[in-house]
Amino acid sequence: MSDLQYLSTNSVNLASNIISCIKGIRNSDDDHDAEVQQSMALTFAIELEHNLIKLDEHLINTSYGKVSDSGCIDKALEVGCMLGQIRSVLSCALEGITDSDMAGLIGGAITITNTAQETLKS
Repeated sequence: MSDLQYLSTNSVNLASNIISCIKGIRNSDDDHDAEVQQSMALTFAIELEHNLIKLDEHLINTSYGKVSDSGCIDKALEVGCMLGQIRSVLSCALEGITDSDMAGLIGGAITITNTAQETLKS
């Protein structure tokens, strides 16, 4: 699996994990369970943001020819689809978030996803 595929697949998985944690917060029976779910969601959001930064950097390096990624056109289409999925999932998640730290992280991840999509188009 190429770096592009790995980073984009991992990002989709992290976004899905964030959604699961947010659902866990909403459906929690007590404050402790909600805090655990929130902590996990924040961890996933931080990891997702770092992952998306790496993905964007890899896309930039690939476009400048600094990094070779064989079959780049097919992978670019696949990565573009995954970035769209990530943005959609995170946008839905952002609607239900009341914690400002989490909202900031997810908003930042959406911005990085948009930047990566623009990089991919260029």
